[in-house]
Amino acid sequence: MPLAPTAGQIETALAGARAAVPVRFSWQRRTLLNQFRDDISSAVYDDTVPRLTLDNSRAVLRDIAHISFRVNDLPGDFNPDSDIIAVVEQRFILGAWRDFPLGLFRLDVGETIYGEDGAPVVECDASDLASLLVESGPQAPYTVAASTNYSTAARAVLDALGLAHALPDVAAVTPLVHTWPPYPETTWYGVLADLYAGINYWPPWPGVEGRFTTRAIIDPATELAAVTYRDDTEPRLVDGETPYRRRDEVGTIANQCVVVIDDPRHPAFGFELRVNADAASPVSTVYKPARQERIDYDSAPSTKVILDGATAGTIAATRLQFAAAGYRTARLSTFADPRRDAHECYDLNLDGIEGGTLWLAQSWSRDLDVRGTTMEHRISRVDAVTVTEPA
Repeated sequence: MPLAPTAGQIETALAGARAAVPVRFSWQRRTLLNQFRDDISSAVYDDTVPRLTLDNSRAVLRDIAHISFRVNDLPGDFNPDSDIIAVVEQRFILGAWRDFPLGLFRLDVGETIYGEDGAPVVECDASDLASLLVESGPQAPYTVAASTNYSTAARAVLDALGLAHALPDVAAVTPLVHTWPPYPETTWYGVLADLYAGINYWPPWPGVEGRFTTRAIIDPATELAAVTYRDDTEPRLVDGETPYRRRDEVGTIANQCVVVIDDPRHPAFGFELRVNADAASPVSTVYKPARQERIDYDSAPSTKVILDGATAGTIAATRLQFAAAGYRTARLSTFADPRRDAHECYDLNLDGIEGGTLWLAQSWSRDLDVRGTTMEHRISRVDAVTVTEPA
């Protein structure tokens, strides 16, 4: 059996530095728990090219547009309104086909087209499994008791919906009892997002194999880069034929953030204010008038589940650090990279332009095309920003 390639060998293959690497896509029908049902690759109609997008600012991070299936080649019980599919990109690297899962998706039917021969082709869009959380919620008021472990409460929701998860353990427990109103005022996604907002974690998202995960939101300047994109030496993953575009914007970026906890029963009743007064930050109060972001948890359920005052201060600080990263944004084109996931940072090395700078990946998109394609990234520059409490 061929040895598994190293990260460097994968990057060399993705860049085509040695020779063109064959690519194919496997389309599979699976269960919610990612168990294989059947291969439907032969039913994919190749006159249209599906486009995969990930956007970190959305509740449903991943979606695929314009998947076309020949209905007569699908299993008889195939349901384009609700079936779950997996997409796996396969690359021939070091003598073997290597699998790169791209996600587990729930289908939404678009329209059925009948060609000259009368054979139907159904065109679908697909969204990752977070769509199940966004489109459903508790049918009665939903209560999480005081002193409930945050991850235990989140796992209970996912277990009840039959969704796989790998949520990290946390030691923190909720400070107050809280009850969410029933659906449609509250979705299951809202319950999970509120819980994890209380400890400054990302709302849970499904990974490429459909298991929900999350992690703490930290100062982006302390993040480790998930990948290095470069055009100065091999392997060159940057598409050198597409211009690199950079934009600076300072007018609407917050440099103050206040987190208000106005439930008098809460042990941290009051507010936490943080300020970006860093002279190295172009958007700080040193150069710009105060522009305050107010996070008023009294108008959202998570006022009852925010952990404590220190966490409220951390929320305010990280919001300002992420806001400061919005000062410089760019559009980057790379060769298609099936390894990319949610909430990542990139190390960028562009000859004479960027020398090892850190960037947040806001979103990316690419065509699922065996002929090869570029990947378009929307990114924002990360610089260390010191956030302080007002005197």
